[in-house]
Formats: sequence, C-alpha cells, structure tokens
Amino acid sequence: MSVERNAPCPCGSGQKYKKCCLNNGITTTRLSETSPPELVTKRVEAFSHNDFGFIFDTYHPDSNFRLQFPSRVAYIQYGQSTLNDDYRIRSCQILTERDVDESVAQVLFLLTVDYQGQQQQYFELSEFHRCRGQWYYLQSHRLERREFSGGLDEMTCDKMLEQGICF
Repeated sequence: MSVERNAPCPCGSGQKYKKCCLNNGITTTRLSETSPPELVTKRVEAFSHNDFGFIFDTYHPDSNFRLQFPSRVAYIQYGQSTLNDDYRIRSCQILTERDVDESVAQVLFLLTVDYQGQQQQYFELSEFHRCRGQWYYLQSHRLERREFSGGLDEMTCDKMLEQGICF
C-alpha cells in the first residue's frame, strides 16, 4: 500500500508524509493483515535483529512511548547505542489472546530476557489498538514471573490487570 505525498504520515507524527518520512528516506511499516499475536512475534524478531525502526513503527501514535520518543531517528539511535547491547529476548511464549472490542485486543505472553547480563522472566499483557486499518502496540502490564506462584496455565489477562504494573 503506498502513501500519497499529502496524506498524514503513517508514523503518527501528525505531519504530511512528504514533510516527514518520505523526505527522510524512511519506509514505514505496513502490517494491515497482521493480528496482535503475530505482531508480538514480529516485534520479538525485530528486537532480535536490532530492527528498532520496526519497533518504533509498530507503537501506537498515542502511546506513552511515542511521547518519550517522538522522533523515529532518535529512537533508532537510542536502540543501537543502548538496547543493542543491554537487552536480548531469549524466548517468547504466547499464552492467550482476547479481543476487548473490534479495535482493542490483548495478548498475554511470557518473556525470558537477558537484561544487562541478568536473566529475567516476566509476564506481559500487551494492549493493541487498531488505527488506520492496522494493529499498533499501545501499552503493557508486566509482572515478574517470580511474583506469581501459579502455573502458566493459571495466568490470565484479568490476573495481569489486577497484579501487573502498567507501563
């Protein structure tokens, strides 16, 4: 799908495409047929390959992340200088998913990561919103695995909303 020069930029900046990503030589990510669980998997793969542009492109324009990093180029530089060495995803196990409504979905998964040389395991309940015909990552609730005494089959989206920390 091509974006017209005078259309709003798909990156969510609020500028016209010709004044934003088109002039920067940036190709924005279009994933109109990708479901929220597939997007989780693709984001994990992107982190594994240090594809911070893809990570940026799949954040919802209204996410807190986009407030912290309004510039795609600045986030890519940050990712390359910091996350590239400090953060590695070892595994991602999707546990369940649910549609809240036609434009909001949640995916619950278990991540095992190496962060600054320490292995960590935590549950994440990610919330995705449909915008411009595509799913975007908005926010998550996170809970350290050691803080939940039950088995993986006992963790639910509702338990995460009760116990997890929103970020």
